[in-house]
Amino acid sequence: MDTTALAEVKAEFLNDEGWKKTSPLDRDKVLSWMHSQDLEVLGAVHRLLFVKEHLPRVTPALSFQECFAFRKHYYERCLREYSIDEDNNWEWADWGWQSAHFVVYWFYELWKDKTVPRTVLFDLKNWLSGLLKEGVQEGLLSTAVCDHLLSHKKIAKMFEDWRDDPELRTMLQQQT
Repeated sequence: MDTTALAEVKAEFLNDEGWKKTSPLDRDKVLSWMHSQDLEVLGAVHRLLFVKEHLPRVTPALSFQECFAFRKHYYERCLREYSIDEDNNWEWADWGWQSAHFVVYWFYELWKDKTVPRTVLFDLKNWLSGLLKEGVQEGLLSTAVCDHLLSHKKIAKMFEDWRDDPELRTMLQQQT
């Protein structure tokens, strides 16, 4: 575990008086944390960056693509590395069920944001398809996708082609 980087990230949430920090965050430092191999560091960065008042502190600002790539990488690591049979002992990283739901809620947030290019949604859809075909957190992820994404009629239309894919069609049928 990278305790130094984890301590640095944790120190950015609150000041000595217990108030949320408002001071600028150095972009290069944040990028180094975002590229950590330590899942706990990534979890702390995720919590820091995706609380609305902290992301704007990064100076100069992170690009949409940097944030998007980080979230995809982080969620995939959580989904792949979490095991219900092991004591993951994670404090900052999100475990399987949480990660699966964060992924679908993230998709939904991007869907609602009309400034997000639809190609980003197709990228996310294809990424989800790959994870599901690999069986990554199969029950957790497929349930989250079916229950929370495909229950929205307009979003479900985007996923209609999954019914033509034998692997994905089977997964969809098992959830209905």
